[in-house]
Amino acid sequence: MKPMFLLAACGVLLSSAAPALATDPAFGDPTQTKSARLTERLPRVTVDPGQPGGTPLLTTVGQDFFGPSPTVFGNQPHPDSRIISSFAALGDYDTRLLGRALVPPDTMGAVGTTQFVQLINGGFAVFSKSTGNLLGASTDNGFWNQLGQGATGGDPRILFDHSTDRWIAIGFGAQLRDINIAVSTTADALGEWKATRFEGLAPLCTGCATIADYPTLAMDNNAIYIGTNNFAAATPGGSTLYRGTSLFVLNKAGLFDAGGPTVSGTTFNTPFVNGSQNNDTTRGFAIQGVNSHESDGTGHVVAASAFINGTLAYDILNAGSTTATQSVATLLTTGYDSNAPGRQPGRVPIGSPVPLRNIDVLDDRISGNAWELNGKTYFVHTVTPEGTDFTRVQLVVSDSTTKAIIQVIDIGDGAYDFYQGAIAVSDQRAVIAYNRSGFDPLTGKIGIYANTYRILSDGRIVQLGDPILVKESLTAGYLNGAPELSGTPAGRQRWGDYAAVTLDPVNSSRFWLIGQFADQAYEVSRPGYPAASGFSRWGQWVAQVAVNGVPEPGTWATMLAGFGMIGAIARRRRREGANGFA
Repeated sequence: MKPMFLLAACGVLLSSAAPALATDPAFGDPTQTKSARLTERLPRVTVDPGQPGGTPLLTTVGQDFFGPSPTVFGNQPHPDSRIISSFAALGDYDTRLLGRALVPPDTMGAVGTTQFVQLINGGFAVFSKSTGNLLGASTDNGFWNQLGQGATGGDPRILFDHSTDRWIAIGFGAQLRDINIAVSTTADALGEWKATRFEGLAPLCTGCATIADYPTLAMDNNAIYIGTNNFAAATPGGSTLYRGTSLFVLNKAGLFDAGGPTVSGTTFNTPFVNGSQNNDTTRGFAIQGVNSHESDGTGHVVAASAFINGTLAYDILNAGSTTATQSVATLLTTGYDSNAPGRQPGRVPIGSPVPLRNIDVLDDRISGNAWELNGKTYFVHTVTPEGTDFTRVQLVVSDSTTKAIIQVIDIGDGAYDFYQGAIAVSDQRAVIAYNRSGFDPLTGKIGIYANTYRILSDGRIVQLGDPILVKESLTAGYLNGAPELSGTPAGRQRWGDYAAVTLDPVNSSRFWLIGQFADQAYEVSRPGYPAASGFSRWGQWVAQVAVNGVPEPGTWATMLAGFGMIGAIARRRRREGANGFA
């Protein structure tokens, strides 16, 4: 295995740009946010942490490294022919053996030319696409530490760049106000990487807690887009309150430079001051750039609103340069309620008839990648339709230029909760993956599902076949803490926090998803692994999904012309028959 090398130092050359204040009341009340989650940032739960910096360099490991476990790395058969391959990725048990244990895992991964890479809270792993076998693994701290960035606070993201055949990854630095960035030098994720970091949010005072939270990642031909939700304390030991957002639009060429990534570009800060009438309500939170291979020179951004239940979109002009500017935002969707916890069939306390409803499905933020195809933008998020009590995964398709809504679809029903959606698109194909759970003891376990679609010429999508149950949880109830047996959920109940679907760079009909499932109940400890921790074990599952039977680009016109010719012949024959011709 080739070693991973330390990056030479690089400068941070970010200019700042402040957007104009909002004037349209449709974007919400500037004096208050819509969600209690934006009042104070909850700390991540760390259980049995390893010593920072104590993990050895990334090593080649086999399945036996992780002990006697029903987790089996390698291709697993699936009854649905659309699942070409599937396998277990690192789960809670595995990251514990590596020396880390975190809740939630922040499910994240991407596919490259020959490998699938998983980067989550607690672990970094590389798998063979052809076999599903584990090729190498380390803790997340080990990944960043060997690149000279020290430990990490989590919140990782990773993508594979089709144009350069290279990987890019981000996450917290050892200080949660810092953003780590790593770029591989080849398509081999076990090879050389180079890394740097920059300060995502300056502290308000010396010793004050500062968090550039929930960093998102996207790229197009010109720029890399990183959005953050900002939390900071005004006094040492004070509450880390929501302070607004930042969008970093970085020059892509500099990050992928052969000499090592250099950070330059434009920063768009949107501050929030509690109770102020001057807060900008148009820039959203959990700001998500739109991934694109199209060369229009303009970057696209989507986000959930911080002030109303709705989504919005805007553009970045001259993206990747120090003169980039933001366009006026457009309100895309509204008309849904805040999300309540998701259902699952476990009981609290044990033996009680009271169903367990503790899965924190997050708010309406876009928790997966957003994508552009043929001038259309595609993203999904979790919503609760007005007047209902079940969450659904909502797909939004809009015109990238005009922001006109093309299609909105709610994936869900009145029997289960649907959440943690992710989408990818290609040619006339799309795949949406998500979690589903409910109270039914037979069908309500948390499952990873996938829907396959055909994309029509106007950008709308049409579902192909039934949903695929990719992976069902191995335990009925997911609990983050033993105190939940008292009947009151305790501890961090978040699920996810995100999921991912990415397109295979060498096959436009293949999509790769990674999702989370509940592996084992909290009171069970698997032989050969650390003792039970007081919360359920989470697992991660990867699947390759085929969307076949869809004409390749350029064949629709031929087919339609053929259908038209057949119709013309049939009409002519009917007319000839009516006129007495044989």
